[in-house]
Amino acid sequence: MNAQAKAAIRKAKRGSSIQIFDIKSRSNGPRIKPAAPIVIELSN
Repeated sequence: MNAQAKAAIRKAKRGSSIQIFDIKSRSNGPRIKPAAPIVIELSN
């Protein structure tokens, strides 16, 4: 995760949802399709 994603998680309050998009995938082997956006809901 980049610094911007980490900062969003740190600032979020309980019950908040965080959406992370524009995820870049890397591999030394076969090509990987771009990752789909994810939504994280904080419960604690």
